[in-house]
Amino acid sequence: MQYVNTQPRICGGKFKAIGSKCYYIEHDKAQYWISALYQCSRLGGHLASIQSQQELDDISKELMHNSQYFIDLNDLNLEQDNFISATTGVEPSYKHKNLEDENGRKGILPFGT
Repeated sequence: MQYVNTQPRICGGKFKAIGSKCYYIEHDKAQYWISALYQCSRLGGHLASIQSQQELDDISKELMHNSQYFIDLNDLNLEQDNFISATTGVEPSYKHKNLEDENGRKGILPFGT
């Protein structure tokens, strides 16, 4: 999940500065995508909206290997055959090549696998 702060690299609470944004990375509690979306909202943020390969590389350094983390992309709109950002409601400008896990779950980036 990310929280965009007006003062880059100064983050509060559970958030950590990564690049110019603040992120809270949940390592301990497994949950469904919709639950993660709600939890991020409760913390005042949203699921991570990756905008570039550089941002993905920076975040990846903070993630546990062989783990999976939710991002804001989903394919819940059955009328469309593409991913939509839960943050913006539109297709993302940047899409990682692997947007689903080995079980076909969407909105997941497997890191370190």
